[in-house]
Amino acid sequence: MNLSKIITSMVIISLIAVGSYSLGRYNSTPPSIQPERKQIIAFIAHAQENKQPIDIIEKFGENFSKMDLSGINFYGANLKNADFSYANLKGATLENSDLHGANFKYANLERANLIGANLVDTNFSYANLSKANLESVEFLNADLMYANLKNANLKKAVMSNIDLSYADLKSAHLFGANMENSNLEGANLSYADLREANLANANLLEADMNFTNLTKANLENALLEATFMHSAQLNQADLSGANLSDATLTRADLQSANLNATTLKDTDFTDANLWEISLENADGTKVNFTNAHLWDANLKNSRLESSIFYKSNMEGADLSGANLQDSSFKNAILSNTNLTNTNLQDADLKGANLKKANLTGANLQDSNLKSANLSGANLTDANMLGANLIDTNMSDAIIVDTIIE
Repeated sequence: MNLSKIITSMVIISLIAVGSYSLGRYNSTPPSIQPERKQIIAFIAHAQENKQPIDIIEKFGENFSKMDLSGINFYGANLKNADFSYANLKGATLENSDLHGANFKYANLERANLIGANLVDTNFSYANLSKANLESVEFLNADLMYANLKNANLKKAVMSNIDLSYADLKSAHLFGANMENSNLEGANLSYADLREANLANANLLEADMNFTNLTKANLENALLEATFMHSAQLNQADLSGANLSDATLTRADLQSANLNATTLKDTDFTDANLWEISLENADGTKVNFTNAHLWDANLKNSRLESSIFYKSNMEGADLSGANLQDSSFKNAILSNTNLTNTNLQDADLKGANLKKANLTGANLQDSNLKSANLSGANLTDANMLGANLIDTNMSDAIIVDTIIE
């Protein structure tokens, strides 16, 4: 190739490169320019005055990140897919606005009004929604992970199947809210009002629910493992099928609650009110019922081996068919209880009050009944082989076909 051809080729290549640069420079999409706060306010006012749609996105685009939009009235505005990340929307009105796909990550929405807003696919992760008004809103595929919802109004809100893991819902108003199948792992729900809320199949692993009001709430099949529920109100709540292993329910009120078929490994009910509770077919070991009130409770066919009932009051309870082997009932009140066919082998019943208890067919083999009160008890067909009966009161007890060493 001669010199003239080489020079020609180099010129052509240079022209192509310059042309490509120029084409890219003039055809590239310019960066989004944010409007000023006063422009947004003026546009909204003009649209409202002329009764026109408030299409913020068409007018200004989608970029509102880090802007100060506090107190602005966006009522009924189109904000679809808007980026409000890190923006200040404190006290803003977003009522009936379209927030489909909007991004509020790390945004400040304290005391904002979002009633009636479209929250489909909206991202509120790490956002501050404290004291926000979200009554009856519907979150669909929304992300509320690590969101701050302290004292927020979420009455009757639809929050099913969403991610609320590690969210702060302390003292939030969630009366009648639907949180079915939602992920609330590690969430703070202490002091929250969850009366009549639906938390069926929810993941509440290690959640803080101390002093939470869950009266008549639905927690069916919920994962409550290692959950803290000290002094929680759970009267008439449905926890059937729930996993409460390692959960703390000390001083909790579970009067008339349904805990049928629950998993209760190492669960702590110390000082809890379990009056008329139903634990039928519950399955657990080493459950702590110390000083718990179990009047008229239903523990039929439960499996609670090696559990502690120290000083618990179980008067009138039904424990028929239960497996309570190796459990401790020291100084417990078991008068008028139904212990028909109950397995109490190796149980410690020292000082327990079993007055007029029905122990027909019960297995008391190798149990410790020292100083226990069995006066008037029915011991028909009971197996007391190897039991410690030192100082046991068996006056007026019914002893028919009873096996006693």
